[in-house]
Amino acid sequence: MLPITLQVLEDVLKDGMEFVIVAYSAGTLVALEMAKALEEKGRIGKIIALDGAPALFSAMSLTVEDKSRGNLENLVFAGIHDTLLKGTYS
Repeated sequence: MLPITLQVLEDVLKDGMEFVIVAYSAGTLVALEMAKALEEKGRIGKIIALDGAPALFSAMSLTVEDKSRGNLENLVFAGIHDTLLKGTYS
């Protein structure tokens, strides 16, 4: 499956475009393999690894009103999205 996924990524990435892979929990292992394969082909990029530990989500829930898991996950991904796109549309 990794070769197919890498081909899709290479088709999407334009020349000189950096990759960003966001991985959750054990998916981080897959992300590391993907990044390694892309870097071996001369690509440059980043991995954002998320920890889904219950203690982390509990700590985060102290700052929000809606403490449902779905809302917390949405907040995490919205934060990543905002971080990645910061300055993109300036």
